[in-house]
Amino acid sequence: MWEVQTLKSGGGIGLPRGDAAHRREWLPVQCAPMLRRSSEHLTFSRVPVFLKMETNFMDAEDDITKVWDLAEKIGFCMLTTQTGADLRARPMSAYAERMENAVYFLTDGASHKDEEIASCPNVCLAFADPKGQKYVSLSGTAEMQNDREKIRELWATPAKAWWDSPDDPSIRILKVTPNFAEFWDSPGTVMSYIKMAAAAVGSSRPDMGENVKVTM
Repeated sequence: MWEVQTLKSGGGIGLPRGDAAHRREWLPVQCAPMLRRSSEHLTFSRVPVFLKMETNFMDAEDDITKVWDLAEKIGFCMLTTQTGADLRARPMSAYAERMENAVYFLTDGASHKDEEIASCPNVCLAFADPKGQKYVSLSGTAEMQNDREKIRELWATPAKAWWDSPDDPSIRILKVTPNFAEFWDSPGTVMSYIKMAAAAVGSSRPDMGENVKVTM
């Protein structure tokens, strides 16, 4: 039988001498399992499954990290809730907590958001950095909380425009737990215009950067 060991970093796969087609297929792959002889028999059928699973997992982790990086860097978003048959959006200062898979907001208990979320907890958060041409949308479930310790933890300069202190009894926490995200990451406004102009002269579509859908 053959034993399978996983490489910790880049490099090709070390395969024994044998079928050249197998070697050509797997040699270019990075961070793949390495095979080591323990007898004269080898079954190749399991190797592609492990490679695909490992690659997909790493890509998904990178995409989730990118979502949180953009949300933290931009900091402000449009929070969209549903009121009856209509949608309503308002700008909010967001506190992204990737370790908790949550985005927090400080809000006033007397606002209409409480009623809207109680009726329909599904919300959307839209973060935008037009100058850097970076955008991220988060869809998830919202809930209102009255956690005074968390309020003091999140208290920051933007909140001082609305309340005198974190001990104001009207302050509430709006917690959003995202389940889906989509981000657009372009090289910047100037470079985007250059690429669009070049594409307009030629026959190809411009490469405007990444557009990725992510399950959180």
